Amino acid sequence: MLETSFRRQLPSLGISSGWQMVAVPVSFALSFVFQLEVTVRRFVAPASVEVDPALQTV
Repeated sequence: MLETSFRRQLPSLGISSGWQMVAVPVSFALSFVFQLEVTVRRFVAPASVEVDPALQTV
């Protein structure tokens, strides 16, 4: 599917529609890395990670 989407172009932007498809897994990977960083910080130095109590879930 990715191969065929790189052959098509987005008419409004003039770029390959494959870049639109690649954006989803790339953004997932970045979100995963940042969440992993927060998790590691909580175990290494729990006092240094500031968490808003209103956003915390139990």
